Amino acid sequence: MVERIKRTTTVTSKFQVTIPKEIREILDVKEGDKLIFTINDKGEVVIKKAVIVALDELSALISQKAKSQGYTEEKLEEDISKAKEEAWKYFYDR
Repeated sequence: MVERIKRTTTVTSKFQVTIPKEIREILDVKEGDKLIFTINDKGEVVIKKAVIVALDELSALISQKAKSQGYTEEKLEEDISKAKEEAWKYFYDR
């Protein structure tokens, strides 16, 4: 994974951090958004918007169910891609 942007922030006495403006803009983080913090095998912290993680988890669940019913992977990927685009437009392109 290539690092696109690296910014520094400070942890407060309440263990809070401010997400730098440039990062907030790239992730399209707004006040009230839920974020999920994950630590990968390399010890790196990955931050994702909860709505994106929910879509990924739903996608995996649907994939598992579809395969058990003979639904092709190609058709599934096409349908999931369309659903993600529609969800993105609905939530963020208003």
